Amino acid sequence: MSLSRESLERLYVEHARALYNVVYRWVWNEAEAQDIVQEAFIRLWQKREGIRAETVEAYAYRVALNLAASRRRILRFRQWLPFESEHEDLLGVWDGDRMLQLDDEARQLRRALDKLPNKLKQTLLLCEFSAFSH
Repeated sequence: MSLSRESLERLYVEHARALYNVVYRWVWNEAEAQDIVQEAFIRLWQKREGIRAETVEAYAYRVALNLAASRRRILRFRQWLPFESEHEDLLGVWDGDRMLQLDDEARQLRRALDKLPNKLKQTLLLCEFSAFSH
């Protein structure tokens, strides 16, 4: 059984926001998170012949998290390259008012999440920001 267009559209409507929330907390970038969610659904469509209906939801999250982890590795690598640091990119965009909007609690949460091992972080994010249980 393959994934129909209607099934994929329904899955997108029902889970795109939750997927975005999980992915955003993985890459901490709105545009990147949106791109990753879109790419995950493109890959679902490309692999639709081999996806079972009962596992499509979990498969969507797995694809999105794998893409997010890959994107994050790339961003971390780029920070060591001269003139292509993600931090340098942000300095031009963020002004003083915008920086004040980021409170200490949000930064502490981000640091704490970043320190978690990947498997634990995935489990926590999937449980907290999607319909999945432990």
